Amino acid sequence: MLASLPVLAQQPPESGGQGSGSVTGHVYCADTNKPARFARVTIESVEDLRAVEIDKEGKLAPRKPATATLEETGLDGSYLIQNLPPGRYYILAELPGYLTPLMGSTLEDLNSPSKEDEERFRTEMEQVTVANGQTSRMDFRLEKGAAISGRVQYDDGGAIPGARVSLLRKSKDGTWSPVSMDRYEHAPETDDQGYYRIPMLSAGEYLVTVDLRRITMSTTNQAMPIVQTYRALPSGTRIYSGDTPRKADAKSIWLRRGEERTGADIIVPISKLYTISGTVVAKSDGHAINGGTISLEDPIDGSTVKQTGIRETRVFTMEFVPAGQYVLKVSSAVDGVMETGHVEGTNVTYSQLKPLHSYSDTEQPLDVHGDISGITLMVIDQDTSSSPVRSKPSD
Repeated sequence: MLASLPVLAQQPPESGGQGSGSVTGHVYCADTNKPARFARVTIESVEDLRAVEIDKEGKLAPRKPATATLEETGLDGSYLIQNLPPGRYYILAELPGYLTPLMGSTLEDLNSPSKEDEERFRTEMEQVTVANGQTSRMDFRLEKGAAISGRVQYDDGGAIPGARVSLLRKSKDGTWSPVSMDRYEHAPETDDQGYYRIPMLSAGEYLVTVDLRRITMSTTNQAMPIVQTYRALPSGTRIYSGDTPRKADAKSIWLRRGEERTGADIIVPISKLYTISGTVVAKSDGHAINGGTISLEDPIDGSTVKQTGIRETRVFTMEFVPAGQYVLKVSSAVDGVMETGHVEGTNVTYSQLKPLHSYSDTEQPLDVHGDISGITLMVIDQDTSSSPVRSKPSD
């Protein structure tokens, strides 16, 4: 379900003695000319979303957002919203699978709109004027969104259930931007047979991406231990349409207005996924450090293909690394000690690394064509040099 206007409550605004009016109309599906049954109609007063007011202490504070009313259409697509104070209102009709002006907005855009967001809301959102004792009319014709669907599987033919699927859309400047998933009630995932479908898309050029992960979840009951486990490839293993881990090699998909594009399959090349591991050592005395971020980046566009941290054993490991040439980088390298704490008001405990000594970033080229172990990345004290160190390539 699409996120709604900045703040929505399900009670009509109080009239405050100013009288009231109503808004009525019909919502239709443009592709079928049929009524949009049980579509959601939202109406909210037009206000300066960035306006401030003086609080009780005499300080500037954000103005309390307007109250909004939600109404569902009937079987004939009609709606009626009553008891509205006179004024101007934004009004929006929504139905799963159909487009609205807010499709390009994230929850952050809606809750904390920038000046550009506000201007877009004002120009793209329908507005209606409510007069005292009168009924205004506003009809809608909803445009059917395009959709992409396909199957995600391994190169040995096995299906990949529960894989998270997302989209990148090409912007006017030629860059790829993530498509907001806030429009969906649940993030798109493959089903038990590896199939996915992403609806409510506008016309344009897209890349499909699959994020595969390995998760182990466990729950324990006092009477009987219950362990639930789910395993897949780890977070950070991303494959693009065209069966490639590199965005530069991905195959884009053009969607026409309202098009249903099927067969956008992705094959994950597990026969060409490898494991690399190694240590990060201080140049001063050769000891292995115990904190830092290890990134594997594409040398062409600088995008991060994989990322991990240094384990308690002072070793880093990356699994399921696609074959190819990369730049292996170390950042935020530190020596530290583990500290434990307790989240106030809960039974939750946590542990974190307290840095004691920091090191400069470093990087080295890495050619992956099989499993690699014993990689050594050397770092120097941060106060020794402000520029990254380039380590020698590992054998």
